[in-house]
Amino acid sequence: MKLTFPIAALSAASIVIAAGNYTPDELAPIMSSCSVDKTIALSFNDGAWVYMYDIGKALEAAHGKGTFFVNGNNYECIYKDNGKRVRWLWDHGHQLSSLTWDHKSLPGQTIEAATAEISKVQEAFSRLLGSTSRFLRPPFGNIDENTQYVAHTQNVSLVTWDYDAGDSVPNANVQKIIAGFQTQFNKKPHSILASLLETSETTAHQVVPAVIKMAQAAGYRLVSVAGEETNIHV
Repeated sequence: MKLTFPIAALSAASIVIAAGNYTPDELAPIMSSCSVDKTIALSFNDGAWVYMYDIGKALEAAHGKGTFFVNGNNYECIYKDNGKRVRWLWDHGHQLSSLTWDHKSLPGQTIEAATAEISKVQEAFSRLLGSTSRFLRPPFGNIDENTQYVAHTQNVSLVTWDYDAGDSVPNANVQKIIAGFQTQFNKKPHSILASLLETSETTAHQVVPAVIKMAQAAGYRLVSVAGEETNIHV
């Protein structure tokens, strides 16, 4: 999957750009949608957690790939059992990317603190997978120029989304979430880059299977953010 960079296409992500602090070539690109027609990239946030296996297996059974934006220390430290889960996804060809170490909003942090939030996950990926990530999802989709600058120094591109599943809302209604995806498919969009919650049991066991069936029925391929043609899994 190729990605386009239209800032105007962002949904719930918050972009705050203060002009003039950096030159354009010092700022990481912001990716918010896919350019390959009839593709859907399901991207999962806030793990790693126990539902990684079930989500990965469901996508694999549908001959698809997923993208998992993981934290270093959110539900559990990545060096504990989560390391095994991350490695399993990697070995099965899914994309592993960063959501920072502590899931703290990056705007407002010092350059040093923001750098640490990114670099600590890169170190974890290097130790667990032998590779670092080329993609970062900023927590809550919050981005400012300092975030772009730090991402650039860490050699990562920023990835947001063009469709928010809404499953991160407390007591989210599962049927409403599934119906929202059906509405999206009914619009016959060029592509979908969806943001979902990896740590939700109902997302893993109800929403994901339903969305896979919708995608197949509508003729959309289930791909990673990086895209199968690039053979990039991190």
